[in-house]
Amino acid sequence: MNDVTSKDVRDVLRHLARDRTPRASPLAATEVVRRQLAAAGYLPTPQACLSEVGHVLARVVESELRAHRLRNGASGAAPQPADGFDRVLTDFRRGDLELEAWSAVYHVFLRPDLHLDIRALEALLGDRHRRTIQRRLKAGTERLATRLQDLESEARAASRRERLRARLPSGAPDRIVGAEGILRAARKRLDHGHRLVALGGPPGIGKTAVALEIARGAARLTPHAEPIWLTPDEVDASARRGRGLAAEIADRCGLPGLDSGRVREALAPQRRVVIVDGLDTIGAAVRVAAAAARLTDAFAVLLTGRVCWSGVTGVHALTVPPLDLHSALRLLRREAAVRGLAAAARASADELLPLAAAADGHPLVLRAAAGELRHSDGPGVARSVLEASGPLGVVIEQLWSAQWWSVDEPARLAAELVIGAEGSGARTERAGLADAWLGSERLLDEALRSAVDAGLLVQSGTVRRPRYRSAPFLGRFVQRLTGPPARSVPAGPTVSSAADRS
Repeated sequence: MNDVTSKDVRDVLRHLARDRTPRASPLAATEVVRRQLAAAGYLPTPQACLSEVGHVLARVVESELRAHRLRNGASGAAPQPADGFDRVLTDFRRGDLELEAWSAVYHVFLRPDLHLDIRALEALLGDRHRRTIQRRLKAGTERLATRLQDLESEARAASRRERLRARLPSGAPDRIVGAEGILRAARKRLDHGHRLVALGGPPGIGKTAVALEIARGAARLTPHAEPIWLTPDEVDASARRGRGLAAEIADRCGLPGLDSGRVREALAPQRRVVIVDGLDTIGAAVRVAAAAARLTDAFAVLLTGRVCWSGVTGVHALTVPPLDLHSALRLLRREAAVRGLAAAARASADELLPLAAAADGHPLVLRAAAGELRHSDGPGVARSVLEASGPLGVVIEQLWSAQWWSVDEPARLAAELVIGAEGSGARTERAGLADAWLGSERLLDEALRSAVDAGLLVQSGTVRRPRYRSAPFLGRFVQRLTGPPARSVPAGPTVSSAADRS
């Protein structure tokens, strides 16, 4: 970006005084010129930018001149002369140095039709020395440069806010349904001193949708402190370049090259929300949480990911819950209406209840299922969900494929152990799993811990007697991979051989 200087302004004014477009000017590369052209619907070609510089300067001078004339009573009952020599004389008879400065700039530089230079203006006024007129022109030019600097600063800030808003994900729904409670809880914690809040839950449960709603709310409430939306890859890339998270945020806010102390000083007046979305491995979650903990109090940080956040120190963890039955029906009807399926949107609760129950409150599955109502009824789509067949089977596979293959084999085997126990009615307490696990108990504990950290399993029960259950739809995903579950609990022999080799 180019800075605005009085010299650059004077150079452009001299060209305008000769009724010419400047041949070249650093002002043509300013953000205010680019935005003015965009607002008028023009492409910022080099010639268009040079031409627009003159229009921008003229608008500023004319606006300031009108304001000073009004302040000096030019809007009174007495008729005012039209723009021209009489108007120049009227401006210089008010005894206002500011009005004289703006009038001199306007009539000498922006009214080439009047052919007024310094000598002609001296002759017209009669009672002003040439040096006085030169001082007025110099003062007016400097004030014009200052106003243009202010406009440029505002234009850069506006463009920066637009870029930050443009980085918000576009795939999330425009409005959340049924997650109002978790949204209020997350906002409350971010607003009341919890600098580091994390949203957890299985894929597709609505973590990004809640985070996006928080970002949109922050953008509305603090329009000059737009939220910063980052991905784990962007945070890691910044760290590899030897930069901290604060430096990356400063760059996004248009403050490149600042150290953490100067970031605090520059951004402290507005508390800004920073969101890092998609922390789906425990390693990434730990790294980013540690970097976020080093940020100043000027930032409230929201992290989202599929991992078990209780394994990450320093964060206030919240789990995005599945939708209740009433909210699931609301979402089904809304999605059907959006897709133009009027009959499905008006269907009775009895027709939609089997589908809502089969989807188990999972928003992404509910949305996908609503689309299937175009050629099937509620019970028929519900069967597809339960069997993980057809297009809905593909959706379930997309939910878990990346997360499943991101963990090591023992964690997957532990998850299969729990899924097999659930399918056969066996115990899913740790003691029951140990009976079916033919390897060492140490390896079992490590595998269970990894599966919980990755969000494949959810731990409940007590500290002495932990119990495990598989994450929503993970069992159906595994079933698509391996076929129907065996009658006995799977994975024992495989784990045993792995343990023996160790």
